[in-house]
Amino acid sequence: MSSPTCRHHYFVFSNKVSFGPLMATQHLIALRALQLTKIPQKKRSDMTDYVRKAATLTAPAALKIMTYVFEHAEKNGWSVAVVMLDAFGQTLMNGRMDGVSQTILSIAEDKAFTAALGKSTQQFYERMSSMPDLKLGLQNRDKLCAWPGGMPIYFENDLIGAIGVSGAAGDENTECALNALHALGFSSSAE
Repeated sequence: MSSPTCRHHYFVFSNKVSFGPLMATQHLIALRALQLTKIPQKKRSDMTDYVRKAATLTAPAALKIMTYVFEHAEKNGWSVAVVMLDAFGQTLMNGRMDGVSQTILSIAEDKAFTAALGKSTQQFYERMSSMPDLKLGLQNRDKLCAWPGGMPIYFENDLIGAIGVSGAAGDENTECALNALHALGFSSSAE
C-alpha cells in the first residue's frame, strides 16, 4: 500500500500536474479554502459592468464573402488570396486561388490584421505617411501592412471583422474586397 506522500504519484489539480507531497498539499489547502469561502454572487442585472456583447462575423458569412472575392477576381483574370478575420482579430478562414503562393496569403493576412483596427489599409497608409513619428514606430511592427486590399467589415456601425485580399494590383485587391462586402450588405466603414 502506498502512502499519500509517495513521490512517484502525480497529483492533478486545476489542470496542472504537481509532483511531490508538498505541492499537492498546498493545492489541497487552497481548494479547501475556496470551498469554505463564500464568494458573493452578483445578480444577473448587475453583471453589465463585467460583460460586453460583441457582434462578430460568422464563418458562413466569411465563406460567402471569400467566394464573391474569388468569383470577382476570376472574372477579371486576377489570382488572389483572401483572409477573413472575426471581430476579435482571429482567423475565420483563408484561401488562395490556384497558383497563388503562400507568401501572398501571408500578406493578405497582414492586410486583414491591419484592417481589423477599424480602417482600411489605404487609410492606415495615409495616416502613417502624414505622421513621421508614427511611421517610424510602426514600420517594424509585425502583421501591420499599408498596402491596399485590407478592409474592415462593419454591420450596423459595429466592426464585426476584417478582410485581406492580396495577389492582384493594389486597387484590384481593394475592388475585390469592396465588391464582395457590398454584395452581401456589409460596409467597409462606420456610418
